[in-house]
Parts: sequence; structure tokens; C-alpha cells
Amino acid sequence: MPGETYRVWGTIGDARRLEFQVYAGDPYLNGRMASYLAFEDLDVEEDGTFEVIASLDPRPGNWLENPADATRMLVRQIYSDWGAARSPGEVHIDRVGHEGDLRPPLGAAELAERLRAAAADLEVQTRCWPAVTTQSYARAANRLNDPFDPGTRGGVPGRWMVSGRFDLADDEALVITAWPWAGHYQGIQLTDPWYSSLEYANRQSSLSGDQAHLDSDGVYRFVVCGRDPGVPNWLDTVGRADGMILMRFDGAAVASFPTSERPHAVVVKLAELDQVLPSDTPRLDAEQRTAQIAVRRRHVQQRFGN
Repeated sequence: MPGETYRVWGTIGDARRLEFQVYAGDPYLNGRMASYLAFEDLDVEEDGTFEVIASLDPRPGNWLENPADATRMLVRQIYSDWGAARSPGEVHIDRVGHEGDLRPPLGAAELAERLRAAAADLEVQTRCWPAVTTQSYARAANRLNDPFDPGTRGGVPGRWMVSGRFDLADDEALVITAWPWAGHYQGIQLTDPWYSSLEYANRQSSLSGDQAHLDSDGVYRFVVCGRDPGVPNWLDTVGRADGMILMRFDGAAVASFPTSERPHAVVVKLAELDQVLPSDTPRLDAEQRTAQIAVRRRHVQQRFGN
């Protein structure tokens, strides 16, 4: 509830980063980001446990403001080395002073109010997201935009992001070149036009810096296409001809993104892929790809307990 005091507690597990954020409304509409607790500012005990207090008034230690107009809390668990991660983190929440209370009965009037609120939100969202998609698709395909800090748009302050969209024929691939990040997490993923992640457990539609192969010249090269090109850094479009590309760079307190290390992309024919990749790029056969996917699937099953 807005303005109330909550205790958020758990274990960080093998997550590379853990972040907390409180929204008042939707920042990408007419709301705002009310508060944010970055991983760099999170005090974690030696045994990996943590506790965060969300309240109206400041508290010592890990604290988030929970203002009178708050509407939701976001918790981001970010994993990088999926193959090594064996202990998913846990996050729990209690309303302080009401631990163990039963949920009050849902009366007809409150149910009706919730349904009206849900219908109103649906109307807003169905107007918002087509506009967002239209704006995204107005950009030239197969290019990446300049790095930006998404904090002003309700995202994570201090994170750098690069986005773009792909639109490829069956015989084409988009080769994205990127450099290792000074911070301690970077990743790339493909989404559909509404920014919903493509299948990432049973397909390789995303890669972190730990998962990706770093070429001998110190550069990452990601290959976006619909057919397996037999290289480690394939990003599978999962049957889509078009979609969005998101790249995240976390954990480096820099005022600007290094100009010389801005990611860029080029479209090539699949038959000519060898001409733009280093000659020593490793090759994966079907058995190796299956093993690569198996690691992803196991991690996702462990993370979500299914």
C-alpha cells in the first residue's frame, strides 16, 4: 500500500545484480520513478542475505521511499553466467506490523472498483504500446541508436542502453559489433515489436558478456538471423523476420559512453558471413548447439523453479 512500511528480504544467490525500484504510475506515460536502490548501494551480508525497508520516511541501511502515490515495486534479478549459476536468489516481502494477517474478504464494491481500474488501465495501455511500436518502427532497420541512460524514462538510472530493430530476409544476417564493458554486466537480447522477450530458454535469443564468445581481437560479434550459422554468438530470431534489439551496460559510473566503443551493425548475406567474421571464429555443430541450449534451459528451470 502507498506510504506504508514494507520489509523486503531474501538472498542474492548467484545473481550478478539485484536492484529495487518504486514507481508512482507509469513513468513512460504520466507517472514517475519514485525511488531506486542500485546494486552498488545495496548492503548484502556475508552469507548473501539482504533486507530492504520501503517506507514513507528514511531509515538507516537499505532504504527505498514508498511515497503516498506509489503504485508498484520492481525487483530486478540479473544473471550473467548461466552455466555457473546454481543458486537462484529469493525475494520476499512483508508489510511491517501486519505479518501473518489474513487477506481481508473481497467485497462486491471493491471488486467492481478493481475491475473498473483494470479496464481503464487496459484502455491506456492499448493506446500507449501501439504508439511506442510505431515510433520504434519509424527508425531505420538494421541500425543501432546512440547509447542512452534510460533513467529519465523510468528505467535504471546509470545504466547505458543501445537499441535498434532488425528486419532481415531469410538469406541475411545482422552482424553486431560490441566491446567489453567497463562495468560488471552487459547483455544483448531480441524481442518482438512490443518489447516482449523472444523465447530464451529453448532458443538462444539473448547473450550476456559471460555467455558470449570474445573474439581474439577483443571484440564481441553477434550474428542475428533465423538460421543457425554455426557460430557461438548466434542470436536466434525464432522465426521472426523483424523485431527489436536491446543492449544493456551496467555497473560503470561513467558520464558518457566511449565513442570508440559504441556498438554498430551491418547486414550481410549468410553465404558471405565468413567475410566479416575473424578467420579463427569457432564453429559449432548441431551437438554443440544442443549442449549450449541445454545449459540455458537448465538455468531457466532452476531460476523459476519449474
